Amino acid sequence: MTERLVNLNRREFGTVAGVSLSSILAGCSASDDNSDDDDGNGDENEDIGEEFDNDSNAEGSDTETDEDGEEEMHEDESIPGQILLSDDAIDHIDVVQHAFSWLGEPSSDQCHVHIMLENTSDAELIVDMEARIFDEDGTDLSSTREIGVTGPEPGEDDAVYSFELDNCEETAEYRLDISNLEVTDDSTEEEDSVEETDDSDERAQEDERDGGDEEPDDENEEAEDEDEDVESEDEDESTEQDEADDDDDEQVDGEDDSADEEDENDVVAGTHTLRVTVQDGDGDPIDHAIVGITEGNSDGWSETQNVDNQGQTEFGIEAGEYTLIAEAEGYPTLEREIESDTNVEYTLTLRTND
Repeated sequence: MTERLVNLNRREFGTVAGVSLSSILAGCSASDDNSDDDDGNGDENEDIGEEFDNDSNAEGSDTETDEDGEEEMHEDESIPGQILLSDDAIDHIDVVQHAFSWLGEPSSDQCHVHIMLENTSDAELIVDMEARIFDEDGTDLSSTREIGVTGPEPGEDDAVYSFELDNCEETAEYRLDISNLEVTDDSTEEEDSVEETDDSDERAQEDERDGGDEEPDDENEEAEDEDEDVESEDEDESTEQDEADDDDDEQVDGEDDSADEEDENDVVAGTHTLRVTVQDGDGDPIDHAIVGITEGNSDGWSETQNVDNQGQTEFGIEAGEYTLIAEAEGYPTLEREIESDTNVEYTLTLRTND
């Protein structure tokens, strides 16, 4: 499988679109605010990145949290990033922008990778996305993978996706992979069904025309045909009765099978997979780690599992907020709060105190 590499940094997007990432994540658009201004705003677009830096520094000097008490995101233009699109995604998706931000002050333990996508097709999409960060030596520090993500709507050009990662202090580069694209639009199937119906109608009309042109040679042949028709009707009635009895039996069996399938679906409805990988500071798996998960707070549902020889384990959970705890001999305990509503993978990095 070949992939397309996209290199588009934060400042390049700011010059083209005139919209800062901070405005997008805050739910507003700088282009809407400037829509009534004069046309001579080219210099303002070129200075968007610089203005954002100044504003971020000014706000950071006063406080590290917003009015709701949550840590603010600080966009960092100095961190380069790469976007990889698989073959199946290239024909449907364009990358508009991607960027890196710290959660709290720069060089903090937690960070985000953001991407804005455009759906260039008329199809509804589902994709897998994975964000990774690396240090200066190219060592993998952390990753977050989301499976079965709903892509941008057909024609949408500003769909934003954000991925939270930890162990971010030494981040020097990030990468985001988009793969396993599925097209969920059924318009093609409907067109095929219409074509098959048209072909059937044409064949029926041809059969009627052919049948109308044929005439019996004499009265004897007509009489023989009538006798055969009577016998055929008797056989058809008997066959139809047998088929009706068989259909009744199949309907009862089908209802039983449908009930069994509904029961099985009720068991797995609303659940998804949370995969946790535990590694050390060098990116090597810790195969003797223990991972615990608690729903909500300490009073919620909890479960503890040992990782495999690849440092991985999986939990079946419902959408909600959870606390992950990773422990391993020789390492300090790591606790991380997460929120999950789809299949997702988290990487927890345990570092020694040395």
